[in-house]
Amino acid sequence: MLRVVSGRIAVIVVAALLAAGCSGGSPKQATPAGAKAKAAQVTITPADGRKEVRPDKGITVSVKDGTLQQVKAADADGDAVAGKLSADRRTWKSTW
Repeated sequence: MLRVVSGRIAVIVVAALLAAGCSGGSPKQATPAGAKAKAAQVTITPADGRKEVRPDKGITVSVKDGTLQQVKAADADGDAVAGKLSADRRTWKSTW
């Protein structure tokens, strides 16, 4: 689990990553036996600790070398922030 607090927003990426070699797909895309899959890298914008964040820009969570399975975001009061996963499951954006 990854939790990032930025301003008044908390973003939680829950059981969110599948390494590229474990995400299925065609045999041509699979990781060869004995090879190590790349570790997924998650980026959350705005970044943790950033000052003067513009709420109208929303929240974006993206992943490299993996896919997102679930993203939960909440404001400082614990109220859920709605968002949507992209079709390729590599990006989540708030929809407020």
